Amino acid sequence: MLEKLFTFFPMSRKLDVKIKDALTVDYIKSDKYILILSIVLFVIITAVSSIPYNTYAIGIVSGIPLLLITFISYKFFKGTAVSRIVAGIVLMSYPSIMIIQNMGMIEMHFGYFILAAALTVYKDLTAILAATVTAALGHIIFTFIQLNKIDINGYQLMYFSYGCSWEITILHVVMFAIEVVLLAYIVFSTIEQFILAKRLQFESEKSIAKINEEQKESEVIISSTIDIVKEVNKGNMGNRIEGSTSNENVELLKNLLNDMLNNLESLVGKDINSLTTVLSKYSQRDFTATLDPKTSGDIGIKIIEMNKMITDILQTNQKDGTSLQLSAQELTKNVNTLSNNATSQAASLEETAASIDEITSNIEKTSLKAQEMSNISNDTKSSANDGQKLASDTVKAMEDINNTVLYINESISVIDQIAFQTNILSLNAAVEAATAGEAGKGFAVVAQEVRNLANRSAEAAKEIKELVENATNKTNIGKKISIEMIEGFTTLEEKISTTNKLIDDVTNAAKEQSQGMIQVSDAINQLDRFTQENAVVADKANTIANETNDIALDVVQNVNKNNFNGKNF
Repeated sequence: MLEKLFTFFPMSRKLDVKIKDALTVDYIKSDKYILILSIVLFVIITAVSSIPYNTYAIGIVSGIPLLLITFISYKFFKGTAVSRIVAGIVLMSYPSIMIIQNMGMIEMHFGYFILAAALTVYKDLTAILAATVTAALGHIIFTFIQLNKIDINGYQLMYFSYGCSWEITILHVVMFAIEVVLLAYIVFSTIEQFILAKRLQFESEKSIAKINEEQKESEVIISSTIDIVKEVNKGNMGNRIEGSTSNENVELLKNLLNDMLNNLESLVGKDINSLTTVLSKYSQRDFTATLDPKTSGDIGIKIIEMNKMITDILQTNQKDGTSLQLSAQELTKNVNTLSNNATSQAASLEETAASIDEITSNIEKTSLKAQEMSNISNDTKSSANDGQKLASDTVKAMEDINNTVLYINESISVIDQIAFQTNILSLNAAVEAATAGEAGKGFAVVAQEVRNLANRSAEAAKEIKELVENATNKTNIGKKISIEMIEGFTTLEEKISTTNKLIDDVTNAAKEQSQGMIQVSDAINQLDRFTQENAVVADKANTIANETNDIALDVVQNVNKNNFNGKNF
């Protein structure tokens, strides 16, 4: 309580510095008010109060020092306890002057109470206590002067116009003390309200300042958030919300948004536009576009890995398709050669069969004209030599057919290997296409078709192989028969050499030769049939080779529809 009533009191140190500063400002305003009041009172004592008894000199002589003291106090001590003490003394001095000017008029004593109440403007008891002491001393001093009838320059000083006594003086002092108690209560209430009001004001100002600061900080974060959202809309994930605020909710929102942006950046990278551009090119079969691993997120890394895998698949498919195409072309060429050889072989066999028929006819004529064989034995020997040579040619043709069949077997083995490799490649392509997901569906269909055609090629190659093996067996039989025919011709030549000597055996030998030639003719006819069948098989092999070539061409064309690194290897 004392620190509120007496701000200069040591206990007043407990008050907040800002409240003390506010009280000082208020004291300065109050000093100004007291200065103005002192000027008004000076006018009253020098003019108004001097009129009844013409006491202008007393007003001027006593008023000028009071007014001067008030000016000095305001000039050098405003806002301090000294100024308040001076104010209490000066304001209590003006009523004393007015009482003396009006010969102790009792009504003038009310000035003490009125001016004492005016000192409550300070909200401090310092001025009131100074006024109380001054008023009490004035009553005592002037009562003593009046009771002892002391005059000043012949002027009788009167403090009470009637009934001057110490009892009245004590009564006035007690009444003034009672007013001081009431004024002390008023001052206490006023200063308490003032301090409370100032504290509320300071807290409000502090809260407003804090709110304004938070608002400014929040505005920075909100502005940064708007800019970040605009950048995110443009696909840029590299920026973050800047600024900080004491507002926990706004700070939490900023941290959550930054965490979200960090997660998005780790997932899709700093620039989502590059991701969209690359995926768009991939959808257009252009796999040359790549992402920067340093700025790409997890999705970008997976896309880079997918691109590498797809590129490897396309490079392998292009290489294998080209290799298959070259092999199919070579197979077609070889099968065409085989077909042409089979056709030539069939023609040769037809000629051989005709020759054998002619020999058989000649042998029959020889048996009928045994007598004439003596004359034409030389011609018969020559014909036998020709038959032997023809039989040798037949054996050689058989060997050529056998070699050709072996070559066909090798070609069929190549076809079978190509079909097996194509099947493996199609399985790998199907697996890689399944791994690629939606982007590999189209390629998965192509891989399945390649696999089906490879299976068909393998089955056709198997059928061709079986037919060729059968033809090989028949060719071996024909070869064996041809060898026997050569041996027969050798025997014929020996018999013709001895025809001149063994004319009687010509008929029997002719019959044997006739029977042998019939067997040779049957063998040749059978070999001719097998050769025709080989020609049909060669045509089928040619068809399969063409289909394989078409498949290889489709594979290469489908791969070439895509644009990828290492395309033109």
